Amino acid sequence: MSETSATPQTLPQLTTSDIYTVRILLSSFLPVELIDIILDEADYWSHSRVEASMCRKDYGLDDGTDYGEIFLFTMPLAHPDTVDHQVASKISIKRGEHPCRRIVFELHSRDKGWSDYPEQHGTYDRTRSWFDVSIDDPHGFIFAFGLLPPSAPADSATNRTVEAISDRDLQRNVHAKAGDTRHVIVWDWKDTIKDGSPEALEAERMGGGWRSMDGEFVRGMKDGDQIALWMNAIEQGWVCRVSRAIVTIYWAV
Repeated sequence: MSETSATPQTLPQLTTSDIYTVRILLSSFLPVELIDIILDEADYWSHSRVEASMCRKDYGLDDGTDYGEIFLFTMPLAHPDTVDHQVASKISIKRGEHPCRRIVFELHSRDKGWSDYPEQHGTYDRTRSWFDVSIDDPHGFIFAFGLLPPSAPADSATNRTVEAISDRDLQRNVHAKAGDTRHVIVWDWKDTIKDGSPEALEAERMGGGWRSMDGEFVRGMKDGDQIALWMNAIEQGWVCRVSRAIVTIYWAV
């Protein structure tokens, strides 16, 4: 799901200790399998939240080599002391090998603010700047690119070559809009999507890569994984300008 102005559904702001206490209470009269279903249906999950507020730019170059840069890193999934926004929770409890249930991205960004294609201004057509994500595993190997300490803003040394926008990208910028646009993108572990479906066409219309909304990224995250949020621009003169980004990750306990 991608939104430009609305606020996503607010989930209970719980600590791992809160959820563990509920599990103990329910276990006195319910089987574990049913407790798991109840907690998932109620979105009763622990979470971590990382925010970076600063002006960063990534430029398309004129030598044919374009780069993406990391804007931020999340904290390790389901680790102690990562609940909420650096709120201490000494208990490290997660459910299963793949506990991630939902990821919410909030992006405040724009491109260079002008172009020679007035018919595409205010749309996502022919945009040349966008965001995507990759996963860093507990041993420090990013499955796509780069490495940074958890939750740290990136520096210019952490970059990679980019070629073109793809259908797995997180979000494109609005074409030639002067001010920031707020995008909220929600990825859920139950998500499914098919090529050419109304949902896929709407995702593309709103500047998202439709394949990124198939739930595979969420379902594939393991204990300790970190997400790298990348900002990208291609072609000379184009810019990905980011003023703020928030990534909230929910996991099952």
